[in-house]
Amino acid sequence: MAVAIGLLVGGGRAAAQHLPALPPRVGQVLGQLGINTDVGPSALLGDWQAAFRVPVKSPELVEVMERARTGDVVLPLDHALFAPETAEVGHWHSEFFLANYGTALILSAPFSADRVPLVLVPGINGSARDFAELVRHVDRSRYQPLYFVYPSGMALAGAARQLGMRLKELVGRHPVDRFAVIAHSMGGLVAAGVVDEVDVADALPSWRALIAISSPFAGVETAQYAERLPQHPPAWDDLAGRSAFLTKLQATRFPRTLDFYLFFGARSSRRLLSTLGNNDGVLTLDAVVGSPLSGSARDVFGFYEDHMSILAAPLVFRRLDEILASELGG
Repeated sequence: MAVAIGLLVGGGRAAAQHLPALPPRVGQVLGQLGINTDVGPSALLGDWQAAFRVPVKSPELVEVMERARTGDVVLPLDHALFAPETAEVGHWHSEFFLANYGTALILSAPFSADRVPLVLVPGINGSARDFAELVRHVDRSRYQPLYFVYPSGMALAGAARQLGMRLKELVGRHPVDRFAVIAHSMGGLVAAGVVDEVDVADALPSWRALIAISSPFAGVETAQYAERLPQHPPAWDDLAGRSAFLTKLQATRFPRTLDFYLFFGARSSRRLLSTLGNNDGVLTLDAVVGSPLSGSARDVFGFYEDHMSILAAPLVFRRLDEILASELGG
């Protein structure tokens, strides 16, 4: 059954409204934090208006998410839980999303003790659909992808705690002797943050590898301008380079049982970002590899891909296969 994720104001469809003028460089903030600004002002304002709409609760999504926290739930990628509209609600209205839906791990196929879990964590305003090509690529006789569903606009320390809880539930429910986390963009910060929220060596000793893809561990320079906006998600504050969350994260020490890998892209056609140096169309290379956390990586790999194409590139998959085979067993 299709699920309506309508965004309503005053019981009806949101009417056009006058929005405050965006200050200089805020367009960069929106572009770097998941809001498409390349196709003109109308698309930008359309996305921006989502912050002022009232989300509508979906009983089906409530039921699915509640069930997923106590047992296995298998969903296809075309399910409404992974739709852009649902991700948008989680981005702009994280408190609503968390209160009504919470967080959960969703399986891509029935759990099998013979296959190794790969937990996929999307970035801000993203969803499991971002990993569609990767899921099609992985050897499903060896690995079983799971999707972490969370409101990406929430504070990142809270998101990390939620992921830690869901991972502990997974290993408590199933005999998991090894698994990996693959995270994209801001999802890498959330996944790495679990180390600061959970005693991984004690509670999650089967977590063998974290592969962060295009993750801004040094922060997003323009996120500091988010406070000038009338309304913005809490995650944006945490993405600022000097935020308390990133300051703590950059001092994180990974346990010996957990190997950390960092992938980055370096292809962009956006002139605006070229003035800031090499970039992937969304993040500069300094944002991804300029953090002290990069020194904790077992290896760092660069690819001629942009911020999203890196999730569908054959060379990326080849290197990923090698890491998974090495870390999780042939």
